[in-house]
Amino acid sequence: MLPIVPFFFVAQVATTETAIVPKYITRYEEIRPLPGQLDDVLVFNSNSPEVVRSDGILLSTFPSSGKGQPSAHLDRALKGRFDFFSHHISRPLGEKRTLYQGVMVRNPVSQPVRIRILQGASYLNSPDAPFIDLPPKVEDPVGKIFSGPGARLVGDILRGVSQPQFPREVVIPAHESRMLFTLPIPPSSARSTLVRLYSDGSIYMANLAMYAPPQPVDGKNPAAVTTYREPTLGEWQHLLTTGSLAEPRDLSPHKTNPNNPDRPVYGRVAGISVGSEWIAKLAIAPVKTV
Repeated sequence: MLPIVPFFFVAQVATTETAIVPKYITRYEEIRPLPGQLDDVLVFNSNSPEVVRSDGILLSTFPSSGKGQPSAHLDRALKGRFDFFSHHISRPLGEKRTLYQGVMVRNPVSQPVRIRILQGASYLNSPDAPFIDLPPKVEDPVGKIFSGPGARLVGDILRGVSQPQFPREVVIPAHESRMLFTLPIPPSSARSTLVRLYSDGSIYMANLAMYAPPQPVDGKNPAAVTTYREPTLGEWQHLLTTGSLAEPRDLSPHKTNPNNPDRPVYGRVAGISVGSEWIAKLAIAPVKTV
């Protein structure tokens, strides 16, 4: 039996004295359950901290042993079908350098592991998908309407689009690490990424943040710096082994917001979640003609 709940709205009623007196009217509506269910696909979900101001580990499933900050690692291997999602904003504390987001994968077993990239999309808010306000309802038959990088990439994923910047597969030799991908985030920009993956063996994954290292113009004079470059695999490995969690961390979800007591803290996620797609069957009733 479906629950019946009251729905309230306020009507403004004018009296003979022309004063506006609010009148509450109660109307009962049904709440119907959403059909279908969530699947059990694991999601590597990296969204905390949303704003990245320094180098660090965004999310890591690597083993904690031998690491500079063991609490920054979940010690959880991934295998089979799983998804990768991330959304982060670059806002450096000092010099306005490009932030690189590097996703490292490691093969802990004695035979090669193959990771297939089934589908992937990634966008910056500028210039790819600016944050804009949209009407409550708008037609989007070909995926040209979006209100930010997250909205654009989800539209692509739902339509089966996959960007060519992502390789079809990555083979990781026994007991070695590889970069699944490295993506730049310019200062004061946001990047959203969603990748669907399949691994034929157990792997560990880490999402890392590093501001572009300096590139000396003259090898004999390291102080003469004019350019910056993408981090190397060795630099990513050093950050993973010795680094700590990227700061500042977002507030944990809580009913009370220390900065605004009238609003709760919804928080942001950094961890492995269960469920990637909600699967349901929708039936359209035939239109009755008169």
